[in-house]
Amino acid sequence: MDNKTSHSNIDGFSYSLHCMPNEAFLSSVCPTEVDLFFFSPPYNISSKSPKVVGKRKLGGYDTKSFRGITDYQDSLPEEEYQAQQIERVNSCLSLLKPGGVLVYNHKNRYKNNRIINPHTWLDKTNSDQMQEIVWNRLSTHENGRTHPHPIHEMLYVLTRKGDVGFYAPKFDKSLTNPSTVWTISKQTDNLHNAAFPLELAQRVVSLYSPKGGLVSDIYSGSGTTMLACRLLGRSFIGCELLQENFDISVNRLNETIVEYNLNIQHRAQYIPLVSI
Repeated sequence: MDNKTSHSNIDGFSYSLHCMPNEAFLSSVCPTEVDLFFFSPPYNISSKSPKVVGKRKLGGYDTKSFRGITDYQDSLPEEEYQAQQIERVNSCLSLLKPGGVLVYNHKNRYKNNRIINPHTWLDKTNSDQMQEIVWNRLSTHENGRTHPHPIHEMLYVLTRKGDVGFYAPKFDKSLTNPSTVWTISKQTDNLHNAAFPLELAQRVVSLYSPKGGLVSDIYSGSGTTMLACRLLGRSFIGCELLQENFDISVNRLNETIVEYNLNIQHRAQYIPLVSI
């Protein structure tokens, strides 16, 4: 895979997206002064479900979910997957500035009628858990008959172990002090099979990073976290493995820039994202 990079500088904020594996991004590209990491990894649900209804494989993703990209793997051996997640979380924690925050989105998964809880691996990372938020998505694609349908996911708010300078959420007049249950419906624009709702990304970026800070997403997908940073006055650096998602992200940000400039009735100077 050829690595590609897009850069933009707008109104004093920088936006940088890299099409590359996140382990390479974290080891060689990402700076060491990140205010907030916010990401959601693939859930290792597997596309090898034996149950098929029509062309849809129940309990997992089919190739249509990744727009025909058949070499995408979401079916690692569970121990390997958990070890990978521990490594990614620890790498991100090491790149946080003092007081920085990592918000990790995941959910309970079911195997042989037993729950696999994210704490299974998060408790083995170099993190202190500061807060835990329930994201009520209002719906689910999991329609199994062995347990109630799960319509929620979790946001785990983590800091580097022993870091006492945790950036506590700052509630301004534009954001009512939220509870620990956030009811935000899932994204429905089909840009990505598991895209963050923009409202979710905006809320996390608003609460857990300072204005003007640097935010990173190492599973950038269709670029929703980057878009939230654009709207909220944060810089962004991140990576995405799949070329198609990378291209979607570039287009989304450029479209948002044009819309923003039109809305304020003048064209601010900006350098559009250009793939290199």
